[in-house]
Amino acid sequence: MKRTTILGLVILSLVAPALHRLVTGWRYNRQPVPTESKRISNTARGSKTPTAQSSPTRPTASIQTGTALDGRSETREQIGESVSDAELPALCESLARGASLAATDLREQLIRRWAQADGPAAAAWAAQLRNEPAYHEALNQVALGWAGGDLAAALNWARTLPEDDSREAVTLNLAYETARTNPAKALEVGASLESGSHRDDLFELAISQWSTRDFTAAVQWANREELDASLRQRLLAAIAVAVAGQDGAAAATLTATALPPGEEQDRVAVAIVQRWVQNEPESAASWVAQFPDGPTRETAAHNLVAFWAAHDREAAAQLVADAAGGDSTQSELNAR
Repeated sequence: MKRTTILGLVILSLVAPALHRLVTGWRYNRQPVPTESKRISNTARGSKTPTAQSSPTRPTASIQTGTALDGRSETREQIGESVSDAELPALCESLARGASLAATDLREQLIRRWAQADGPAAAAWAAQLRNEPAYHEALNQVALGWAGGDLAAALNWARTLPEDDSREAVTLNLAYETARTNPAKALEVGASLESGSHRDDLFELAISQWSTRDFTAAVQWANREELDASLRQRLLAAIAVAVAGQDGAAAATLTATALPPGEEQDRVAVAIVQRWVQNEPESAASWVAQFPDGPTRETAAHNLVAFWAAHDREAAAQLVADAAGGDSTQSELNAR
């Protein structure tokens, strides 16, 4: 059936040429969906904390001599899991100055387990390594392990660390850990850090996650006066992209009203279309139809067509057939 509404004609005129190429065999190289956030280091993200298990044969002697640490990583994990909580302090001490990759991996695992079981004791032990190469690593593992059992206590401890890179790095890692479950709290923690790229990356990640839970609150936070203009725009852009999949209209409105025209607004608009079209292709197409002629409109239209056709190729083919038979399409568009 031919489209009879103005919106249908707008959409057809916008996407018909690209759809025709798709239906007749042209393959469009889809652009990857931009990543909402920067990749986080394994330390910042944390890893699954193993559970202590009993073992008929304790690995203490092997750990101390290092003979069991030269094998596969699975073997080191099994060794760490077989250590009892009572053995953790002595074994962490025996591995404190080990320089091999195997010793480092096992040490991280054991320190984190110790901190989860007894944060204050593990933190006191790590403080004694201040002049050792493993000091910063030990602090981070204590923070992440302690946060798994008592995040508030871990944050309070981090604030007592010396005013150097250690406190900043530990607090940053704790903020990343917090962002997984409480992004609003992560932003609060991050606000205590010195301004810089690491802090701003944290803000972008946390506010993207928060916006999908509380869009209004996230926008209000991003508009805080104490943030410089460029950071505010970056955070608002992150919010728009994050919510586009669940509320494309809100994302589109935010982009049009909060971001100034230019390269950043264009990038965000294309990212929104890529997500919006997967749930509401007609609404996304209507929005793209309002773009002024230019590279952004063309790129957005290509993304719209590619995603729409991938989800419903028959509908895309029907649109091409309808458009081909509609001689009045262009005249009605000119009358808009």
